[in-house]
Amino acid sequence: MVRETSDNVRREHNVHLLEKTAMEMSMVEVRDNLAEVINRVAYSGERVVLKRHSKGVVAMVSMEDLKLLEELEDRADVKAAQKARKEKGGVTLAQYRKKRGL
Repeated sequence: MVRETSDNVRREHNVHLLEKTAMEMSMVEVRDNLAEVINRVAYSGERVVLKRHSKGVVAMVSMEDLKLLEELEDRADVKAAQKARKEKGGVTLAQYRKKRGL
């Protein structure tokens, strides 16, 4: 039996997160149905792309989706920082401050 770890659950949820498609609505439609749209996003996990002049300008996502997106960004930042630390020719914070007179 496989024990479900939080990483496994998060990974499965991330796959589900990527599979979702967004509903597109005009700004007028959203304005006229704002409470309903908010409820669909918050409680059903739907995503809504608000369009102006037939072009997507902003997206509404649930807090859960936002949290997952922020986690993905944080992981990418950590990975980039680790890669940068391995590169030659780096400058320490102390060296940077000294050079800038800080």
